[in-house]
Amino acid sequence: MRLPASRIPAPPFRGGGETGRVAAAMPDPAADTAPAARRARRAPIARRPARRARALLRVLLLAAAPAAGAWAGLHYWVEGARFVSTDNAYIRADKVAVAAEVEGRVVEVPVSTNDEVPWGEVLFRIDDEPFRIALAEAEARLVMVRTEIAALRSEYRHKAERLALARTGERYFEAEFARQSALAERGVVPAARIDEARHDLDTARREAAVAERELGVVLARLGGDPGAPDEAFARFENARAYRDRMALDLRNTVVRAPADGVVGRVALRPGTFVKVGEPVIGLVETAGIWLEANLKESDLTHVALGQRAAVKVDAYPGREWTAEVTSFSPATGAEFSLLPPQNATGNWVKVIQRVPVRFRIATRPGDPPLRVGMSAAVSIDTGYERPLPRFAASAAAWLDGLLGRAAAGGRPAAP
Repeated sequence: MRLPASRIPAPPFRGGGETGRVAAAMPDPAADTAPAARRARRAPIARRPARRARALLRVLLLAAAPAAGAWAGLHYWVEGARFVSTDNAYIRADKVAVAAEVEGRVVEVPVSTNDEVPWGEVLFRIDDEPFRIALAEAEARLVMVRTEIAALRSEYRHKAERLALARTGERYFEAEFARQSALAERGVVPAARIDEARHDLDTARREAAVAERELGVVLARLGGDPGAPDEAFARFENARAYRDRMALDLRNTVVRAPADGVVGRVALRPGTFVKVGEPVIGLVETAGIWLEANLKESDLTHVALGQRAAVKVDAYPGREWTAEVTSFSPATGAEFSLLPPQNATGNWVKVIQRVPVRFRIATRPGDPPLRVGMSAAVSIDTGYERPLPRFAASAAAWLDGLLGRAAAGGRPAAP
């Protein structure tokens, strides 16, 4: 068996003393340089694939970074105009300023600040004693009117009987005057008898005329129809309306909640005198809460009714509500201000106006309560996609055509 040159032991050094021991301990230079030379020859061959991989990776990175940036830029260009967002949005609800419809002294306030009340819940009561007295007076007046109408009907019947009696007397005296006139023509009765008969006839006729006029007066007071019901007479309707108004005032001494809601600050106490129409309690309705967002006029280009939106409320981070565009304000917020801008005078600086947009919020069971005035952020999905720039569209068309030709070239020819 032949050993490699590196494994052949060196011959012993025959010299004596310390010099011989040192020479025997030194390695053979030829034995050490042979493996190093072979490793040096194999190293370039082993490093070539690694260099190629690094070069390829470098090229890919250099190409991928601009491509990714271009793709991100195009995606932002196309999708950037789809969503319209603003954080100038607030939770809104209907607010009612509850006022008394009658004036008087408050005797009871059963609600307190921040109480949640349903529709019809008693908010406060006013002393009702004066109104009970007024209602009793109105009912008495109504009874008096009924009595007066009944008396008029009775008087009408009396006047009608008197007129009939007068007409009977008139007919009798007409016949008597005719008989006396015939007897006077034959000279049987004196002239004084004729005068007396004529006087009686004239008196009967005047009495009948007076009775007819008196009957007409009573009939006019009965509205021309003595058989009409009480409700057909104006005086009865007037008295009944007064009675109903007094009854309404009595009911209005109890002020109730006009809707479901939460009571605001209550400063009303028993003994306070309230006036008609003076707001004394604020009520925030809990039904029909909406979101109002003040969008820039330049952001309304593609916003339309019915579009969906995502709502985030500052008070509840991490939660999101869905909403829907329901209406647009007919004017910008500045037009409804106390002092609207007058751009026709003085130095003018253009300021982008904001238009209030209303959203209907969809709530789910378990959602935290939304309170009026809370700040929110809204993002509207308009569905609009901005068209590609001309150069990008041309490049996309060229690439599409290139891929189409490549795909067509790879297919087998049609028979």
